[in-house]
Amino acid sequence: MLNPDVTDPKVLASLRLAAVRFVVPESWRGTAYALGTAIPAGLNDAVALNGAFSEDDGALPELTTYLPADGEVEVWLKTLDAHPQGVLLGSIPVTAWGRDTEDDVLTITVKTEQTAEDAAASPHVTLSASLKPVK
Repeated sequence: MLNPDVTDPKVLASLRLAAVRFVVPESWRGTAYALGTAIPAGLNDAVALNGAFSEDDGALPELTTYLPADGEVEVWLKTLDAHPQGVLLGSIPVTAWGRDTEDDVLTITVKTEQTAEDAAASPHVTLSASLKPVK
């Protein structure tokens, strides 16, 4: 887990912060899974699917996440038990953004007909992302 208290300051200096929010299929809400991101420098925090969702668009609560200045962000589906393993749902390129993201929100939308349980076994999902300034 990327923790600023123990991560090499040189690594942190090469990253940028952004708020990340996930929008998931309704069938995934309330399940015993979590979504999180990973970058080459390490794992970011994850958010449980059995928590609160936005009334507006069904998004999970925002997470503060480290993003690479160049490269990709991986999206992982994990169980809420003690096992850290998960399944890679896909990745999102962040190269094209090319700007400071500290005041931005990265919204990652997961689209699939699968249940979270089926996706955890063999994912067939589409990921889309948008990066917009905080309103």
